[in-house]
Amino acid sequence: MIRKTLSLPVFGILLLLRGAPALSQAPQDVDALVLSYADMVFYNGKVLTADDKFTVAPAVAIRDGKILAVGEDSKILRTAGPKTVKIDMKGNSVIPGFHAVHADDNFIGNHGASGPYGVVSLKFPDMDTGLRNIKKVVDAAKPGEWVVVDIPITKLTYDQHNLNRYVLDTVAPNNPLLVNYALDSVVNSIALKEVLQDYPGEMPGIAKDEKGEPNGHLRGFAHGRVTYESVPWPKDLEPLVREQKQVLLNASADGVTAMGGQINGLATTVLHTLWERGELPLRIRLSHDFARLNAHADAFYKRIGNLMYVGDDWFRIGGGTVMSLDGTPDRAGVLTLKPKLAEPPGAGAYGSYGESKYELSAPGMDWRKYSDFNTIILANRYGWNITDLHTRGDRGVEILLEAFDTANKDRPVKGRRFSMMHGDMRTPEQIKRLAQYDAVMSIRSKYLFMENGVVDVYKITYGADAIHRMFPVRSMINAGLKPVLESNYSYEPPEETHGQGAPPMPAGFTYLGALEKFITRKNDSTGQIWGPDERITRKEVLWMATNWASMAYGDEKILGTIEPGKLADLVILGGDYMSVPEEQISDIPVVMTLVGGKVMHQKK
Repeated sequence: MIRKTLSLPVFGILLLLRGAPALSQAPQDVDALVLSYADMVFYNGKVLTADDKFTVAPAVAIRDGKILAVGEDSKILRTAGPKTVKIDMKGNSVIPGFHAVHADDNFIGNHGASGPYGVVSLKFPDMDTGLRNIKKVVDAAKPGEWVVVDIPITKLTYDQHNLNRYVLDTVAPNNPLLVNYALDSVVNSIALKEVLQDYPGEMPGIAKDEKGEPNGHLRGFAHGRVTYESVPWPKDLEPLVREQKQVLLNASADGVTAMGGQINGLATTVLHTLWERGELPLRIRLSHDFARLNAHADAFYKRIGNLMYVGDDWFRIGGGTVMSLDGTPDRAGVLTLKPKLAEPPGAGAYGSYGESKYELSAPGMDWRKYSDFNTIILANRYGWNITDLHTRGDRGVEILLEAFDTANKDRPVKGRRFSMMHGDMRTPEQIKRLAQYDAVMSIRSKYLFMENGVVDVYKITYGADAIHRMFPVRSMINAGLKPVLESNYSYEPPEETHGQGAPPMPAGFTYLGALEKFITRKNDSTGQIWGPDERITRKEVLWMATNWASMAYGDEKILGTIEPGKLADLVILGGDYMSVPEEQISDIPVVMTLVGGKVMHQKK
């Protein structure tokens, strides 16, 4: 076979013949069709691409919302035209945008123990004071209107002899009343009737008194029924939409360009409204909880089908999620393999090994069948990833690994991005097993390194030696896992719309501060370094917040690194991330945040 190569003149003639109509346009129109300059160029800086090789370059160009090129100043500046915005970085850093994982408290509709928006948090130091506080809220409501309140988790909360539906009937005779305590609740008789109606057979999670009558305490599926299905939504969502937008803008000012986490139906609708209007200031990844605490999860999966990754670059489903498995450290509810050394002041009624919400979900019933343990297996069967699985203690990890093992018999779990949250306690053997599944491990730094109160509780409950083994990030990386940095902060809504809201942020906190803590592992208050052998490098923790974080919801092909073709989600820093002293990383200002090449935040 004889091959012929067209000479340049002949090739040009063919282009003229085939493209005559297009070439008849003015030259500038042709340029617009086939070539355009960069929209923005950042040069004379340190572009930390956070790719797998951790490439560093002095300049980056952006065009049409994507990374056009990364490289030397001379090369990148040649992409600039007369209208290109050129910014001299003066040696400062450009990094990928932070992907905030497990940012549940920043989604407005989620507030109130997975229930509706508008929950009022109340003090409940004793029965008389607590009931008076509830009555004040009930008296302010219209007759027949649902009242939802939050109370602390204490032994008093669990006392079904003194706190039950009959007692609540005395303070709320004409209103359905839901009293949340963590992920359980107690309701009055009107609300209980609503929970039980149209439900065939025995509702798992209904607590009963000595006579076999429901006493108003709800757990598991019963708690899910009242919080997700019985309590109505607000009629006017506009205040929530406005507030949600401001929350996201605040996160953007901290360098966050994408945010994911457990999201209920109301939060989904609020966020969807912003997406539909084109007003989202950062990307949203839903870990939807439609099957959480759902007695009919199997039917829901069949009706809904596999919607994994449905959506667009701004707003899409990144997974499904289920109920938290154990409790929190402040109330000594972490589920552990070893017993507590002591019970800290104000602890909940969880016993020596903490709280297993799955096992408590269905009293007297097979909890593996009638809890979200089984929902994990169903999700895998129908093609859903299960993400944002809350478990702090190592006994909780054992239960989730058992669920993974069972699910794996139906359909391979490896590589599916099943994920666990928080990472307080993980044994070396558990880390190896999680690595075999390629599980995503997200870890929150503030509990040991930024909040001294939690450290004090852990010291009392498990001893100082145990704290040195907590949050074993170095061990996870060495085992082949790619742990992810969780969002560290909770949004605090204004008093007039949401009662007391979430706990306030630690003073001076920044997202970069979260990175710093896994490098130093130093407690802010005491200067104590917890687990020095588990410290990691600046490169590794930046991967945790960007490159590896993008994998949590399946975004690694479009986000997480600064590479040509990926979306231009960037953070411009007012300092050099790689050279400032470790303990000053948290002080580096976020000068500019770009999402899809658009400036969403610029420091004044």
